[in-house]
Amino acid sequence: MCPLYGQSVVIGKVSADYGADGAHPENGLVLNINGTKGEFADGVYTFAGIGTATIDGEGNISFKPALSSGDAKDYTLSMTITDADGDQDTESFDFHVEGTQVEVSNVTLTTEDAKTEGSDSDSDSTTVTLPDGATLVARDYPVTNGENGEVVGTLTVSANGTITFVQNENYTAGKQAG
Repeated sequence: MCPLYGQSVVIGKVSADYGADGAHPENGLVLNINGTKGEFADGVYTFAGIGTATIDGEGNISFKPALSSGDAKDYTLSMTITDADGDQDTESFDFHVEGTQVEVSNVTLTTEDAKTEGSDSDSDSTTVTLPDGATLVARDYPVTNGENGEVVGTLTVSANGTITFVQNENYTAGKQAG
């Protein structure tokens, strides 16, 4: 199974061990993804701009891609295990992160209240309809009028999944496309 941005999935299982010598005191386990070394803290390896990885007590390696642009991408996680006297063993796991980028023309934004301007618009509810299987990635999306391409507002998806639509103050009517 390949993860989507922001979702964790098991990508492999550690099969190497330190043997009778035990782990090297400083470099016992080093993880890299596509050449980026994981920084280890509190049981989590963090790969800048890529995501995080954890290894559970059974040796399962879980990877959670960072919320990103949503482009599909292939990765290789390389793991180097070094024992106390310097012997090394290396394992690699190839995996794919499924893209979640949604084309602007594929999103429908429907306002549930006819009062879409002025102070009355503060309480309007908005429904976002995506194509089957698509996921919005955390970021700001400009929303345009489907009839003439005028930017009518901004749809913001936060890292926690909250979606907010802020309509431009001067927009008055028309079909909206996200």
